[in-house]
Amino acid sequence: MVSGHKHRGTYKRKVQDLPILGKTTYLLVNAHEYQCENPSCAITTFAENVNGFFKAV
Repeated sequence: MVSGHKHRGTYKRKVQDLPILGKTTYLLVNAHEYQCENPSCAITTFAENVNGFFKAV
């Protein structure tokens, strides 16, 4: 069964990057939040996970 979802909002996540010229550097990433439209869903709201996108050093 395929359940639909709709875009609920966007929020910024702040991720620390490697320093540039000795200065602290951050990346601002837009993460999207969605809401499940299937009434039988156990989780009604979910957000994108950016942890798999960035590699830990």
